[in-house]
Amino acid sequence: MEQSITIRNPTKIPCQVKTKTRYHGYSVPGKIDNAYGDDMEIATIKRCSIWIERDDEISYGQDEFKVSVWVLATTWGRYEDVVTIELHVGLDILPAIHIPLIIKAITFPIQYPLAKDVHKPTINFSLYSMESENRLQILNNSEIPIKISWRIYNESKENKPFGVLIDTLTPDYPDHWSLRITSYDGLENPRYFIIEPIILKLEPKTLGYVTFSLDRTKELSINRNKNNNIVNGKAVGIVTALEPSGKYCIRKDGFKMKSTVVKLYSETRHSIQPNLVIRESDNIFQVSASEMYNCRSENYTVTRLFTMCNDLQYPGNLSFEIGSPFSIKSLRSLRCGIRSGKDHIRLFHKDLVEIELQAIINIKQVHPPKMPTELISPRKFERTGYLNAVYENSYFKPKTIATFKMHIYFPVLKLSTSYINFGQVVVTETKSINVMLSSYPGPERFFARSADEVFTVSPPDGVASTRPTPLTITFKPKVDELYFKKIEILTTIPKDVIFLEVSGLGIK
Repeated sequence: MEQSITIRNPTKIPCQVKTKTRYHGYSVPGKIDNAYGDDMEIATIKRCSIWIERDDEISYGQDEFKVSVWVLATTWGRYEDVVTIELHVGLDILPAIHIPLIIKAITFPIQYPLAKDVHKPTINFSLYSMESENRLQILNNSEIPIKISWRIYNESKENKPFGVLIDTLTPDYPDHWSLRITSYDGLENPRYFIIEPIILKLEPKTLGYVTFSLDRTKELSINRNKNNNIVNGKAVGIVTALEPSGKYCIRKDGFKMKSTVVKLYSETRHSIQPNLVIRESDNIFQVSASEMYNCRSENYTVTRLFTMCNDLQYPGNLSFEIGSPFSIKSLRSLRCGIRSGKDHIRLFHKDLVEIELQAIINIKQVHPPKMPTELISPRKFERTGYLNAVYENSYFKPKTIATFKMHIYFPVLKLSTSYINFGQVVVTETKSINVMLSSYPGPERFFARSADEVFTVSPPDGVASTRPTPLTITFKPKVDELYFKKIEILTTIPKDVIFLEVSGLGIK
C-alpha cells in the first residue's frame, strides 16, 4: 500500500533530503525495488514493514518534492510509526519534520473456504436428516498462529434484557480480553447446539475444523420460535494471536476485530407433527342392531383393518390413541412386523402401517331410538372416536389423524297401511286382506303375533327388506259382534315393535 507526502523546500538554496522511520531506519535512494524484494522475507517476520521512496535526492529552492511511504502488513492490528524528514543544507540541518504514521491492517484473519459466505457461514440442521453433525472448515489466513475461542448462545429473551459477549483487542498479549454489552439476548452455556473443540489453534496458512452438533435430548426444555419451531443460536468465535507481532513496527494497542459469528438454525424434531393419511374412504363401523342383540352376550365386538401412509420424511417413534368405544388391537408395518396390543411403532418415510381397530359395544349402554311415525331416515345409535398420533416427546399435543364412527342401525319397519277394516263377515267364515311390510335400511328378521285367534297373520315370521313383503291378515269371527284388535309386528330388538290395527263385524 502506498501513501504520498508532498513537502516544499522553504529555502532559496538547494538542500539534501533525508528520510527515516523510527523502527525501520533510513531508506536508500534509488534502491526501492531491491529493498522491497530483499525485505519480503524480513517483512513476513516483522508482520509490518515500511519503505520510503522519494523522487529526488536534491531539492532546489522553493521546489516541491514527494515522499512515498510503502507499507506491507501481514498480520491484522493497529501499527504506529513516525516518518522523519530532514533537510540538509551543507553542514547545517534544518529542524526535522515528524509525520506520524498510523496503519490499520483490517483483513479478517480467518475464513471459511467451503461456506457460501466465507466470512459469515450458516449451519442449518435439517429436520429430516439422520445426521446431527456439521463440520465447518476454517482457514488461518494470517502469518501468525492464532486461537479461536468459541461460545455458543441460544436465544432466550425471557431470561435477559441484554447479553454480554467476550471480545478481544487482539494485542501483543493474547490474554488481553474485554467485555462488550450487546442487544443480543442469550445464554452462554450451550443447551442445544454443541461445538468441538471449544478452543481451536491454527498455525499460519493452515486449515482446521470445528464440528457443530445437536443435543436433541434437550429439545423439550429449550426456547424456540413457536410459529415455526426453529431454534436459533450463534457460535461466537473470538480470535487472538498466539505470539507478538514482532520487534519492528510493534502494534501499539491492538486492533479491535469483530468476533467471528456462525449462525445456527435447527427445526426441532420434538416439534414435528405426524403426517399420516388413511387410505380407506369409509371410516364408519356399521353394526346391525339385530345382530348385536342376537349375539347373546353382554358385549358385542366388531373389528376393522385400516391402512395409513406416513408422508413425514423424518423417521421416528409414533404413539397412537383412540377414544371409546374404539381400541387399538394391533399395529403392523413391513419393517416392524405385527405389534399386537401395542399403541406405538417406528415409522419411516412412505411406510405403510396397518392399524386394526376394535369397537366393543356394551348392549346395556345402547338405547334404541323410537320408531319413527314416518319413514324419514334410518334409525341409528352413533358413537365417535378420534384417532390421535404423536411423535414421542413431541412439543405438540397429539394430532388427530382421522375420525371414526360407529353406527348401530335399528330397522325401520313400515306397513303399507296402519289400519284394516274387514267389514261384515259371517260367523265361521274367513276373509283375508294383504298388507305390505318393508324394512329399512336393509333386511331384518321380523315376528308377527295377534292377541287372539280371530285375526291371524301369515307368515308369522320372516325377513323383511326394502322390497315389500306381503303379509296376509285373516279375519274369522266366532260370534256376531264387533271386533277391534292390534297385531304386533316386531324384530329381535326388545321393545322395537309396530302395530297394525284391525277391525271387523261378525254376523249370523
